[in-house]
Amino acid sequence: MEENAAEPGANIDWALEEVISQVATRAQEVGANDPAYTVSVVDGRNARLLVYRKSSAPGDFDLQKYVALAPAGVSIAFEAAALSATEIEHLRNLIAALSPEFRAAGITLHGWGPADYASGMQILYTSDTPEIPRHLHERLEIYGPGTVAFKLGSIKGLAAS
Repeated sequence: MEENAAEPGANIDWALEEVISQVATRAQEVGANDPAYTVSVVDGRNARLLVYRKSSAPGDFDLQKYVALAPAGVSIAFEAAALSATEIEHLRNLIAALSPEFRAAGITLHGWGPADYASGMQILYTSDTPEIPRHLHERLEIYGPGTVAFKLGSIKGLAAS
């Protein structure tokens, strides 16, 4: 997964953006063998690729494999992530599997995914009750406290014109 970290309306060097996007694709390939890898984010404005990895022990993976991908003029920066890509996928599947239990508790889940990679998984929901039952919240915090957050709200659809 690639995203653009540049601010909207920023002057973007599209040729450099394409180069960094290619580096991001190769970083995903390296990340397939890195258990702590989360995602690569293109930051064209700063001529760099942000590689998000779950905080883990130093030396757990040879980070030079990422650094070696960057051509001259492009840098690689590492950012701490709350969850790895594998953990995010596992949580997505677990949330989907638990949806009937949430419904039975009067909670409608509207969407879930990383709010940002440093914070973990966010779940949008609506409910007649003010709180998520503790046993359901705990079943989702399998990767540690604070890795899953619930937020009242729903995903707004596109209006037809």
